[in-house]
Amino acid sequence: MTKPRHGSFRVRALCRSRRSGFSLIEVALAVGLIGFCLVALLGLLQVGLQQERASIDQTQATHVLDAVKDSLRGRLRLPEGEAPVEDRFGLQIPASPGAAPVTQIFVVNESGEPVSVDEPNAYVVRCEVRASNGAEGVFKPWHARITVAWPGAAEFQGSGPDLRLRKAQGHIDTTLEVNRG
Repeated sequence: MTKPRHGSFRVRALCRSRRSGFSLIEVALAVGLIGFCLVALLGLLQVGLQQERASIDQTQATHVLDAVKDSLRGRLRLPEGEAPVEDRFGLQIPASPGAAPVTQIFVVNESGEPVSVDEPNAYVVRCEVRASNGAEGVFKPWHARITVAWPGAAEFQGSGPDLRLRKAQGHIDTTLEVNRG
């Protein structure tokens, strides 16, 4: 018996008799693989949207923090006893270097306007200002710690280094030292 050659009639007839196409198992595997990839992509989409929202919140909180810092700097640079022309946050400062620190907590929107804690895009601001002992006059330094947390339902507990946040999705804070000179 001789082996059929590739170009022989028998091999060509055998090839024509097989039908071209995909088997049911191949189609099922392909559909399963595509489904798995789609589920993974949708899962990544959710994570991406959460990261985008966190980034937006942090950026807006930074703008609020900058507005509070600017307002506080303007308030502290005024000569003693002079009232600010406009202070949208109503920031207070201690009366004298030996006085207790002044702590204020207020809720604002991304534009810095006062709002209720239930409003969407609300930020809680905590501003603690204390006067240092030592230098007097225009060189008397004022120390401030400003914290902005979101959402508006966030709560501050404790004070100083023991300050804690509850119900907060995120926060940023800074310390500031300003003198009148």
